[in-house]
Amino acid sequence: MSTTTRGKRWLLAAAAGVLCCGLLTAGVVALRAKPFLSGAENRDPSTHPSADRTRPSVKTVRPTKQPTLVVSVQELAKVEAFFQADLRARTAGQVKTIYKDINNTVTKGELLISIDAPELQADVDRKAAEVTQREKEVLLAEQKAEIAKAAVDVAFEDIALKKAAVSEAEATCDLRKTRWERFQKLAKKEESVVADAAVDEVKRDYHIAVADCARSEADVRKATAEWRQMKATSAAALVDIQQKKIAVEVARRERDYAQTLADLTRITAPFDGAIIKRNVDPGSFVQNSTTGNSEPLITLARTDIMTVSMKVPDNYAPYVSVNTDAVLQLDELPGILLHGKVTRYSPSIDLKDRTMLVQVDLYNGTDPEYERFVAEGVAAFLAPLGSLPPGPAIVSTAAGRQSWSRHRKGDDDPLPVIPRVSGRAHLDQPHRLLPGMSGQMRLLLRRFNDVYLLPVSAVFSRGGKQYIAQVVDAKVRLVPVRVQVDDGAWVKVAVMNVKEGDLQGELSDLTGNEEIIAAGQGELEDGQAVNPSLEK
Repeated sequence: MSTTTRGKRWLLAAAAGVLCCGLLTAGVVALRAKPFLSGAENRDPSTHPSADRTRPSVKTVRPTKQPTLVVSVQELAKVEAFFQADLRARTAGQVKTIYKDINNTVTKGELLISIDAPELQADVDRKAAEVTQREKEVLLAEQKAEIAKAAVDVAFEDIALKKAAVSEAEATCDLRKTRWERFQKLAKKEESVVADAAVDEVKRDYHIAVADCARSEADVRKATAEWRQMKATSAAALVDIQQKKIAVEVARRERDYAQTLADLTRITAPFDGAIIKRNVDPGSFVQNSTTGNSEPLITLARTDIMTVSMKVPDNYAPYVSVNTDAVLQLDELPGILLHGKVTRYSPSIDLKDRTMLVQVDLYNGTDPEYERFVAEGVAAFLAPLGSLPPGPAIVSTAAGRQSWSRHRKGDDDPLPVIPRVSGRAHLDQPHRLLPGMSGQMRLLLRRFNDVYLLPVSAVFSRGGKQYIAQVVDAKVRLVPVRVQVDDGAWVKVAVMNVKEGDLQGELSDLTGNEEIIAAGQGELEDGQAVNPSLEK
């Protein structure tokens, strides 16, 4: 055998050996790797021999049970005085006297600043003199009316006198007529001794009597006309009295108006409180704020009750109500928590920032002061009931309610509460509130017991409605829900059991046994088959 032949055989044998070794090594590796591949297949459904690799794989979770869930919202809050007013001048002039300074307490109606405006007082004096003049004119008109009334009575009596004169003239006329007729008969006799001259004389007397009757009747008519004239004059005098009285009332109102303008030189406190700002000194000239721009002369605030305001986002607004618990933590009072309740809230959402205004009234004093505050209100309501009859008692109670209204901003507002203090860093640390303080306020809106929560990614929107994707028998079921709580990480939802023909449906809670797709539901359809992978 040649050397070349032996070399080829050796190369073939070596190649066969290498091939056998390679096959043996691959078999061992395959046998050793099979358990690990089987475990991977058990973990990944897509690689499991029984899994349908055409179905999408999804990760699912079960609802997480929470024993207690408190829905709350915390936002920036600011402290304001219960009442605060910037008092400005309503008349021009120099500041004459300042009666109160910063930190002085004042009562309603107390004089704070007086302004020197002598022309206004002079106008009041002039108007008062005009009132006196008008009142004297009324007295004069009343006297004239009395005179006119007496003249009416005199004219009436003169009519009776004139009528009596008519009767007398008629009797005289009848007598003279009879005498004239008698003389005429005597003069016609043949042996008459009556001369014609005597008959003519008697005839003349008769005609004079007739004329006297006519004159007397004319006097009656004249007296009657004068009586009517006097009555008209008397009526005119009464009208003049009414006119003069109206002139008096006009003069009084002008005087009162002038006095009102003069009173504007006296700036008084509109409510009980304390001075927190003063911008003028005696001798300062101030402008009329109703006719131009003017700076506040003095600022008054009521600080025995404070109002804390915050803006609640619109998604929490439906849960806010009167008496909702509120916890206030101020930057100026570290380590102190003040507990109160919502006093009032705006029944609408501000379209600018999608928030709702919420306010909490807190009594800003000590416990003994608050007890006296409450006792004052109770006494205002109950005192009339024990000392007056039912009718006056009701009226007096209404008056007491009116007086107590100064402690509330609205008729429906509850009584301001004194805050409960907790979390003090030091027991003796003061917690009196001041206007302008700021911090955070948390509203405890709603409490749920034994609730089930889902990750916020488990809820998605489709067609303007919210759904969760539940896996039942390896198929997707889109369930409409209503989000009740959303804190950005977890949500509490209520399942909407919508029946045919219903618009809203009934709400029910999750049971905890549901298998919910945690994310990526946007591409899935109702009834679609999937490969679920349940995670904790």
